Amino acid sequence: MNRNSLLALGILITVYVSFFTLLSFRRHDGLKSYMNDLGNVDQSIYNTIKGRFMVMTNCYSCNSDQINRLGGHANFILLLFVPFYFVLPDPKILLFTQTLLISLGALPLYLLGKRLFKKSTWLPLVGPFIYLINPMVHDVNLYDFHTIAVAMPLIIFAFYFMYVKRYRLFSLFAILVALTNEDMSLIVFMFGLYMVFKQKEWKRGFIVSALSLSYFFLLIQIIMPFFAKGIVINPVAYRYTYLGESVLEIMQTLITKPWIVGTSLLSMDRVVYVIWLFGSAFFLPVLSLEVFFLSLPSLFINLLSENSAMHYPFFFYYSAPILPFLFLATIFSLLKIKKLIPNSLSFVCLGLLLILTLMSIKISPAPYSSRTSIADYSVSEHSRKIFKIKNIIPSDASLSVQNNLGAHLSQREKVYTFPYKARESDYVLVDVNDPYDGFSNIGPDFIFLTQLEFENYYEQILSLFENPDYGVIYFTEDGFLLFKKGYNKDQNESAEQTFFNNFEAIKRRYKKVQIYQ
Repeated sequence: MNRNSLLALGILITVYVSFFTLLSFRRHDGLKSYMNDLGNVDQSIYNTIKGRFMVMTNCYSCNSDQINRLGGHANFILLLFVPFYFVLPDPKILLFTQTLLISLGALPLYLLGKRLFKKSTWLPLVGPFIYLINPMVHDVNLYDFHTIAVAMPLIIFAFYFMYVKRYRLFSLFAILVALTNEDMSLIVFMFGLYMVFKQKEWKRGFIVSALSLSYFFLLIQIIMPFFAKGIVINPVAYRYTYLGESVLEIMQTLITKPWIVGTSLLSMDRVVYVIWLFGSAFFLPVLSLEVFFLSLPSLFINLLSENSAMHYPFFFYYSAPILPFLFLATIFSLLKIKKLIPNSLSFVCLGLLLILTLMSIKISPAPYSSRTSIADYSVSEHSRKIFKIKNIIPSDASLSVQNNLGAHLSQREKVYTFPYKARESDYVLVDVNDPYDGFSNIGPDFIFLTQLEFENYYEQILSLFENPDYGVIYFTEDGFLLFKKGYNKDQNESAEQTFFNNFEAIKRRYKKVQIYQ
């Protein structure tokens, strides 16, 4: 390997890990992480080390007070975090590991580039650079913790080892990919098809596809229902109701009623989503669709969903399993350009790097972009008060907590996103304060943070003041309200007036709001 290019790669990865670890930690400490899903994942792992295997309680769409997380999503890879939680039970372990793994996805992109562009020093660095600077990757990285975000670099490793035919390492990473989420086994299925039709590895490819597809159906028909134990946990029901109420019904509709699918896929927001995906790589993946098409299961899962966030290109994490194939296809497209019109390769690479750099400067969630600022990642004096509040609430107390506070208090047996279980919990914590106020040009509004419309938020808190079973045990002039079941109401009058003032101040700041569901 060329030492200069390897050194440059090391610098890129080190800078990325350091910078985005800091950003993710500051975002969390600034009360901009969420119970859904950082807190939910944290609680599941914490409960596991306490002898309650993968139990989580924050499922307000279920018909049970608690569920096993593996009954809703087959995130078996979370079990790898259990040993670390025995040593240091902290959600920042999840945030750091996610950032580290995402950064390491640059390594197989570099190795692939070295293999394809043997005599070039700088061409192998194009893939890692456009990966690490891509604003969609940044969005995935900084939106809490999600197992499909972890899948993103694992997919790149799996593809690389498949491509170079190091099948033991491919098998390892393919298994890790399949363990991240139930639908990721479909990506492994596509790897098998690539082996069959592109690499002519008929037997090996058939085995990979057969095993991964069998695992997928085993998950949705047997393993996940086993962990659900009769509790209704259907993550697809509210996203694909027009196609069916189960995975099998949806697959049947896709086959028997393709016109329904076509109508959905051709809607403007979905077309724009696909254009953004390809545009973020200078449309080069179009030249290597045989690689990009490996993402089709995840692409269709996003495009067919009624959840608009799943086909919105920025802020969210849903594109994570698709992005690896954009970068991989881009590298193969550069190779095709080098072979067909070599004189244009420098121009194409320059255009690609320029487009990605400008995109990153314009719309990355990192503070160097015009979309945000360094103030977005500040940790205010107000935010630091959460540590005092943590000491007030006993670790064995049940808690209903505002969404953007939940990941700080999720290491307990019973925790819920406010207002779920707010009339049953030992404590209820809300914060009538917008952590984004005055900072972001583009960012989540207060309604997204709380997952409640203004009127509902107001009424839920007002009802707690009126509830004879709850009294205010702690409040601050800048928004925190902590209710305790069975506590006296000596502070209620002052706290209620403070609540009115803070709520009206927030409401005046928002003239137009939208919540993604």
